[in-house]
Amino acid sequence: MIPLVPFTEAHLDGAVALSRQAGWPHRREDWALVLSISKGVVALDGDRVVATGFSSAMGDMAALNMIIVDERLRGQGLGRRVMDAVMTLAGQRAMRLIIQDQIAVQLVGDDGQVVALGQLGEQRQLRA
Repeated sequence: MIPLVPFTEAHLDGAVALSRQAGWPHRREDWALVLSISKGVVALDGDRVVATGFSSAMGDMAALNMIIVDERLRGQGLGRRVMDAVMTLAGQRAMRLIIQDQIAVQLVGDDGQVVALGQLGEQRQLRA
């Protein structure tokens, strides 16, 4: 199983490469800014960054963001593991999922019910 570990500065270059693969415009400076104000996780396949996710706390709300999974590993549950990890980092705060991709995103809860469904640029509030 691919391990999830806390995101650190050592993961910035790998995160930039991953965001480029996804077609996102984020620069190293953008990732560093998110890291400076957030808690995040990274999935590593050896030394290669293959997934990321952040929880950015803002008072009693947390934005879940920068969630990317390497295109070769999608559909294998890694994204769900990243989401579970960043939702844990959010704690008891209300959560908003920031969606920046061009595809629909559907999150399914443990009970099989749809938790959130979104499109490009949309922000959704989630329940823990």
